[in-house]
Amino acid sequence: MEERRLFRRVVLSGVVEIAHQGSDFKGTATLGDISKSGARLEISDPLSVDSVLSMRLNFFDNHQQRVTEGIIGRVVRCNGAKEGSYIVGVQFIQPVNPKKAPFLFAYVDQ
Repeated sequence: MEERRLFRRVVLSGVVEIAHQGSDFKGTATLGDISKSGARLEISDPLSVDSVLSMRLNFFDNHQQRVTEGIIGRVVRCNGAKEGSYIVGVQFIQPVNPKKAPFLFAYVDQ
């Protein structure tokens, strides 16, 4: 069965600081794309499916750095893309909140 998503995914260049809830793992990932309900990250370490992550997103908008904190997501897939790199699909546990993350919401709500 083909999965169809009825929302727009936006390619947004940024760095994501992640912390694995329930362990001491902390690291950074590169943001591949993002939507209202999730994101695709590229990371050097594999993450287990169903792991819960706390994320802090740093990106640039009109030459200004924007930081979005408090994003919580669950790993829904982790695939090895190339040696030393993994593509991780993260589903947000709560949708992007326009009041807490107005700059990010502006991108995903187009």
